[in-house]
Amino acid sequence: MSDRSGLSDLDVAVLMALDDLGARPDRPHVKSARALDELYSKTGIAPMYGYDVMCNLAAPWLVKLRVLDPHGNYGSPDFSAAAPRYTEVRLSGVGMLAVAAERGDGPPVPIGLINGDVHVGGRNPSFNPVRVTETLARLATESNISDDDIIRSVGSPQFPTGCAVDGDFDALTRGEPVTLMLSAALAHEEKSIRSDVRRAIVISNLPLKASASEIAWNLKQRVEQRHWHAGHPELAAEVRLPIADVWDETTGAVDGTRTRLVVELEADADPQAVERQLLDVWGIGVRVEVHLRQALPTLMRKWLEVMADREPVLGLTRLRALL
Repeated sequence: MSDRSGLSDLDVAVLMALDDLGARPDRPHVKSARALDELYSKTGIAPMYGYDVMCNLAAPWLVKLRVLDPHGNYGSPDFSAAAPRYTEVRLSGVGMLAVAAERGDGPPVPIGLINGDVHVGGRNPSFNPVRVTETLARLATESNISDDDIIRSVGSPQFPTGCAVDGDFDALTRGEPVTLMLSAALAHEEKSIRSDVRRAIVISNLPLKASASEIAWNLKQRVEQRHWHAGHPELAAEVRLPIADVWDETTGAVDGTRTRLVVELEADADPQAVERQLLDVWGIGVRVEVHLRQALPTLMRKWLEVMADREPVLGLTRLRALL
């Protein structure tokens, strides 16, 4: 992991390849396939592997700070990206800050500290970028901030889709391994359906990497009658969901924050009981294992120690201007 940006060596290699091609915010996008050829010729990183990395770096439903600005079908929580010959890409403003930091032309920026790496199978959760940068700026100018103040200032982990996050945050900030529960938002509504008013639960703000289509499939599996239901009615009542229909009303940006999955309840269903059942359905509730490399205050202080002679406040100021 780079001391200058907090990004992985692979991430940095992708950014450098794009910078070498001149694919910057003030210039046109370049074909993703061309960027992958450049990456392969400079580093030997295979195009298919490199494209996965590029898609992750550009996905607003995976990372808080996007270092790439994609054009075309770069995928979504529900479908894969088009082939690289059909898409284009360039560095974002944040990506330019990262490149400048890595080349030594600009101050360091804590992109990796904010984005974490849970979205690519790592253990570092993501945090609110405004709170992280403001806390680091305070630390750079106020030497007497306590560890507890740092923890309160940074706040609990946050993921790009705005899902709820629950877990032992105290243990997490101490650098201990923790299981976080990520949950979608559930709202109760009444819907006019076929000249009738039905109760519904609307699912939004899905957990990291969950997709509306997968959740809908999971729900339908819990609705269908199974051959064993008749012989085990009590267990069947627990497992089976009293749902009449499920449909997707998602509109707008494909960034995971505007998901709207509508679950129509059967007429005699108890909405509160159904809500409790829904939280046990994978995709609506997701557990992730996280483990900071060190206690959170130590990570923050060490970042500033390493960057003490490299204008850390300037980098934070430039980053905050882009948030």
